[in-house]
Amino acid sequence: MKRNGNAVLFIPDGVSEGEGIARTTHLAISAHQDDIEFMAYAPIAECFGKADKWFSGVVVTDGAGSPRSGLYADYTDEEMKEVRIAEQKKAAAVGEYSFQMLLGHPSKEVKGPKNTAIVKELAEIIRQAKPKYLYTHNLADKHETHVATALKVIAALRTLSPDERPEKIYGCEVWRDLDWVNDEEKIYMDCGPHPNLMRCLSAVFDSQIVGGKRYDLAAEGRRLANATFSASHACDTYTALNYAMDLTPLMDEKTDIAEYIAGFIERFKQETMDLLNRFYMSDNKISMRHFTVDEAQLLHTHQYPNKGVNEIIGMIGAWNTLQYQGKYFEMFALCCKGKVVGSISLFERGEKVIGIAPEIYGENRRKGYATVAMTQAMRYAYRRGYRIVIAQVRKENEASLHLLKKLGYTVDHEYVNGNGNEVVCLIKVL
Repeated sequence: MKRNGNAVLFIPDGVSEGEGIARTTHLAISAHQDDIEFMAYAPIAECFGKADKWFSGVVVTDGAGSPRSGLYADYTDEEMKEVRIAEQKKAAAVGEYSFQMLLGHPSKEVKGPKNTAIVKELAEIIRQAKPKYLYTHNLADKHETHVATALKVIAALRTLSPDERPEKIYGCEVWRDLDWVNDEEKIYMDCGPHPNLMRCLSAVFDSQIVGGKRYDLAAEGRRLANATFSASHACDTYTALNYAMDLTPLMDEKTDIAEYIAGFIERFKQETMDLLNRFYMSDNKISMRHFTVDEAQLLHTHQYPNKGVNEIIGMIGAWNTLQYQGKYFEMFALCCKGKVVGSISLFERGEKVIGIAPEIYGENRRKGYATVAMTQAMRYAYRRGYRIVIAQVRKENEASLHLLKKLGYTVDHEYVNGNGNEVVCLIKVL
């Protein structure tokens, strides 16, 4: 394999370069020395001592910017590079890696969005190693070089043909935990096996520990905390646990990277708001949350009398996928002081165009709930990227027309529908 002039290849058991690379099943690509051991211990442990599973690591940067004190206080950047290479080799030997490659790029080069040489370099490594699983930094990490490295990895994967890509790619924890990701979306990485190995791998990075950063204790503490706090109403299933987010869909260049990560954040926000709104009513009178299957009977009574409860349960499940006929759709329960007083739906009508339809139940009408709910829904739609909201109302529905005009809608046109009813079409720029 052709490598850049700064790159170092280390194969702990001394087999040929070709064999050391080709037998890889699990590959981690990190920004810095020691990131691999802190974020990807689970696959290291899974492969340890196995003849049919081999873990390998690639470190992209040179480690020159490491903090230093004590023994290393007077080391130059060049001397620190050599120390960091030696430490990473020790970890590869202890962990019985198939190969360890250190590419030796300065961080500023990795963070350069137009640097395609690193992308090509990573693509060639992945092509030759052909791992089944690939691990890198998560894209919600707060370290710039970590995010830049992960983006380079994704860019490299997008240049490969489908048969050259791994089955899965995971974004792992280093400079930001992933405990905030909704439980059903977390990837649980079991770090329990070989606890002695875990501590040994962390301990070899002496320059960092003496340099004032107790990454070894912090990484182990995170794993223990994740294991205990992963489930509130069950005994611990794990003794040590790391989380990851599934980045596999990002290998498809049609998937927008920023929107994909924002989706995790938005779903976390929605889960948080749903929980708050279930037990707390703000002074804003109305709160929005998703319906639960326990409210199927309420929906049957107030909104869908012609549908059975079981059918409505199925509808609730479909609503919570946030899609209908391939387009965005979201249905909310409108709550006041813990009581459901109506519903409101948001449905995509075109690019950046949304329709919003409130339904206030019976005795709750004429209390201003629709106005508050529509205002909140329009703000929510704007945050999701919609810029125009439209509505169609029968001309005799004076109450709805009054509400929409009060909210800033203007009449766009009118027509007569197939049933002979006059319909007013309104529009508002958000």
